[in-house]
Amino acid sequence: PSAIDAVTAVGVDAIAICTGSGSPIEALAEAERAGRPAWCSLAGAAEAGDGAALSGRPFAVGLHRRFDAGHHSVHDAVRRGELGTVRTCRVVSRGVDPLVGSRSLTEVLTEDIDLARFVTGCDVVAVSAQRQAVDCIVVMLTHGHGIVTTIESALTSPYGPDQRVEVFGDTGMAASENPPGIGGVVATAAGITRPTLD
Repeated sequence: PSAIDAVTAVGVDAIAICTGSGSPIEALAEAERAGRPAWCSLAGAAEAGDGAALSGRPFAVGLHRRFDAGHHSVHDAVRRGELGTVRTCRVVSRGVDPLVGSRSLTEVLTEDIDLARFVTGCDVVAVSAQRQAVDCIVVMLTHGHGIVTTIESALTSPYGPDQRVEVFGDTGMAASENPPGIGGVVATAAGITRPTLD
């Protein structure tokens, strides 16, 4: 079936639009014609949101990295207090979009900043950045409670996608890993564990 068939199918209550920049507007238009509320991933959400604002239909934008099982394991370790007082966070985000022209550093950094906020549990109160190249930037975030995050973000990577997160506290560290070994690790004085990811 086509995307139009899926959007207009009987029994469909809402539409999730998960496409690259520039294409969500077509899917949103189909959802609008079918009278369906829509959810859109961050890529292209600004364009899709302009159309949704005119329609009056419910419309939501999602930041998808917080749903990664490895990243979520870091979030959970922080929430359980396994790391003690969080001191630093590090986000590495390289080559996350194989279609380089379809996303901007701003879009990617929005996801990275949200991810840092999600895993630390603290809002960002200050931001500084140093651009290294056209598609590469290093960002430092200061969160409430004095937590500092560094983000290394590059649209391209010669060795493929590289998406990692590490949170360090006074009693341990938790990190997510890259494929093929998508996973998490928690290291404390009690030892190193690798949580089972759902």
